[in-house]
Amino acid sequence: MAFYAIWIIEVVSGLILNLLFLLSLIKADGCTANTYVFLASLAVTDMLASATLSLTPFRDLLIQNKQTQDLMCLLGVVISSGCLLSNMLHTLCMGIDRYIAINYPHR
Repeated sequence: MAFYAIWIIEVVSGLILNLLFLLSLIKADGCTANTYVFLASLAVTDMLASATLSLTPFRDLLIQNKQTQDLMCLLGVVISSGCLLSNMLHTLCMGIDRYIAINYPHR
């Protein structure tokens, strides 16, 4: 039971903190650079990963059919892997953007 409590805290905090970050980007002036766009899309991807993570225990508790449970498990792995790959690609794009901005500042 403690696992579910910690897990729920992690999911809720992931959703709330990413939402607050997106709201702060929207309210800030001058956040139109490529880096801010990358950060906003990374926050959206993290929110999707947190929402996907929240489905795992409910799948195990609510679905009693073995075939449906296996299909949902496979779907959860595909979505989680997609979010992880998206996070890595966002981080790579931000690194490339910063590299270009530092080495070629006025282009």
